[in-house]
Order: sequence, then structure tokens, then C-alpha cells
Amino acid sequence: MREETRDVLLEQFIPHLHPLYLKQEGLGLSEAPEVAEWDAKEIYLNNNHLFELPEKPNCPSLVTLFLQGNYDLLEIPSSFFECMPMLQVLDLSHASIKSLPASISGLVSLQELFLRGCELLMELPPEIGALLKLQVLDLEGTEIMYLPKEISGLTKLECLEVSLYGYGKSYREDKQICKRIPAGSLASLCKLKALSIDVNPDDDEWKLSEFGNENLVELKFCLLAECNELQTIIDGEEICTEGAQMCESGVDKKLVFNSLEYLGIHCMMNLRSIWEGPIGKDCLSKLKYMALHSCPNLTSIFTASLLGNLDNLEELIIEDCPQINSLVSQESSCFEPKPFLPSLKKTSLLDLPELVSISSGLLFAPKLERIIIYACPMLESLSPMELSSNDLKVIKGEIEWWNSLKWLESDWSSRQKDYMANVFVELRRDASLMDQLAESGNSM
Repeated sequence: MREETRDVLLEQFIPHLHPLYLKQEGLGLSEAPEVAEWDAKEIYLNNNHLFELPEKPNCPSLVTLFLQGNYDLLEIPSSFFECMPMLQVLDLSHASIKSLPASISGLVSLQELFLRGCELLMELPPEIGALLKLQVLDLEGTEIMYLPKEISGLTKLECLEVSLYGYGKSYREDKQICKRIPAGSLASLCKLKALSIDVNPDDDEWKLSEFGNENLVELKFCLLAECNELQTIIDGEEICTEGAQMCESGVDKKLVFNSLEYLGIHCMMNLRSIWEGPIGKDCLSKLKYMALHSCPNLTSIFTASLLGNLDNLEELIIEDCPQINSLVSQESSCFEPKPFLPSLKKTSLLDLPELVSISSGLLFAPKLERIIIYACPMLESLSPMELSSNDLKVIKGEIEWWNSLKWLESDWSSRQKDYMANVFVELRRDASLMDQLAESGNSM
């Protein structure tokens, strides 16, 4: 028998002998298949026009259920999930459901739950806490008001994506909700590898510490973008007042951001500082990578209190921050005379029209290997304190800027200037900066 003929016969007869799958995706169906047809291992009913589902389908072998893209689906029957004990993957993305039934607690084998783009979904039921095997929970594009405290029981969760778009304090008061993210709920998710929290950029109630200090202890990767009302990333004073007892012992301040290794900040229109107020001695102490892009009102990057904690920072990128005139605030120039950013190896300073000094007289990056300075026209001189590294291999910048630099004879020897000239690499104005950096393998 030809192999093609055999495959056709198998596809025709196997479903009748042992139902492996029910596949009716993208057919424009408005009614769900008969209940008898739901006895399958995989069901694909996505991208139809279903407006209702069967009350209680008996699906003892069902492993995968795809219902995404049914925009007319307004409600899930209360007993719908009661007979799906083997279900591992459930996708209800882009449906018009407003809630999930309590019977979702019966999905004891569920590993992946997708509710992306369910724009009318505002709350998760407490029964969500019964999904003890859940590894992926995607709530991006929903209107979730808060995470229930039961979320802390999902200890196998590896990926959590959630949109928290609030309707103000009145809603939370009516529902007796104190916090959108309950205390300790994220900290208990010990296997979490990816966390994305999308908030309304015009909501002025958020700062990063609003997520709860206890939830920031084990955080390693943090990317913040387009939070237009955010003025500071962390408010140290708020950390102190949040728990007077913990603050007096120093525990709370010490642990916040204790594990953070990557911090990226993009397009924050009203951001003025990274950290304000007191800072614990271990906060940001493990930070290795920091990038600031397009923060037009940022005036301060490194304060005296912050400098002492960044001993492990290895790469720094600052781009399109037009108010920055120095990486170090003026009061930090009176800081104790120890090296500033002692582990820093790579620095990129891009499109900083008001930058006049890199370190305000402090000893800067004694292990620096590569520095890029581009579109910084006010940076007219470099001091030995700023280029003190014996490991410096590359200085990149525009040739026009380099040729116009003022080298004070009292600061630089002829040998030092010759060495700097030998490691200088031109960046052309008539070519894409990103293309030039990519060609040279720069990590930007």
C-alpha cells in the first residue's frame, strides 16, 4: 500500500476508533459541536463565531483545548470545566468573557492558561489557586483589576504576564481591595522565570515600590517602558513608611532589589530620578546591566547614596536623555574618594546634548574597556579621572568631536594622548549608528 493512501485511510478511520482530535478551526461556526464529539484528546475550535459552549461536556481524555479568537463568546457555563481532569493547555484568548467559572478549579492538570486580549475580563476567581500544576498564565491585554491572594499558591508558575488597568481607588474600595498585588504573592512564586506587568501609562498611582517591597527581593530582570506618570523608580522614603517595624530593623530596605541584575528603562516621559531617599546597603548591589533610553526629564542618574551600591555594574547605556549634564549629581562630587563604578567595562553615551562631564571629578570605571560617545557636543574635554583605566581598548565617537577635544597639558602626557589616539575608532555621521555598532559586534 502506498504511504499516501495509508495516511488518508488512517485519518478517515482512526477518529472513529479512538478520537484523537476534533479540528474545526476557522470555519465561521456559530454553534459548538455536539457534546458527543468532545470526547477527544485535542480540540481546535479557535477563530470561529461561537457564542455559547455546552454546559458540561464529558472530556476525560482531553489534553488541549483551543477556543481563542471566538469574539462572540460572552460566557462560560458554570459547570463547563467539571469533567476535564486531564486538560493541560487551555486557550481562551480574545474572547468576550467577563469572568471564569468556579469549576476551573477542576482543571487539576492544567499547565498553560491563555487569556490574552480578553478585554472584558476584570477579575480572576479565587479558585485559580487550585491550579497547582500551572506553569504559564497569560493575562496580557485583559482589564484585570488586581491579582487574587490565591495566586501565591501557584508555586510551579514559570511565566506570568498580566495587564493591570485600574479604574481608580473607588473600585478597589467597593471591592475591599487594598493592593493590586497582594503582599508576598510574587515572592512565593519561586520558579518564576518571566514576569511582565503592564499598567496604564497614565495612571499616576504607580511607582515601582507599589508592587510591594517583598515582591522585589528576588527580582533579577526588570524592564520598564512608557510609564508616563512615573517620576522616580524607587521611593526610599515610601519603603520606610510602608512597614515601620521592618524599617527600624533595616530588613526591608536592605533586601529590596537585592538580586536585580538587569535594569532597562525606556521612554519614561516624566522620570526625574532612579532612586530617591535612603537606600539599603545591598540594594542594587548585584546589578550588572543598566540602560536608560529616551527619558527627556531625567536630571539625575547617580546620587551619592546610590554610587556606593553599584560595585558590580559592568555595562551602562544612556541614550536620548537631554537634561543630563553629568552622570553623577553635583552633591556626589563630595563623595568618598573611591573608584566610581569599579567593575564597569562598557559604557555608551548617546545623544546627550547637555552632557559636559562624565564623572564630575570622581575616579571613573578603573576597569573600563570600551566607551562610545556619540552626539554629545557639549562634552568638550576628557579628564584622566574619566579615562583612568589601563584596560581601555576602544574609544568610539565622531571624528569631528574627537578632533575638537581640549587636552590640558597639565593633565595629559604626550604618551597618554598618543595611546588614546591609537584606540580611537571613528563613528560616521552619514551612516546609521546602529548599523555601525552591529558591524563591530557591540552589545547594544
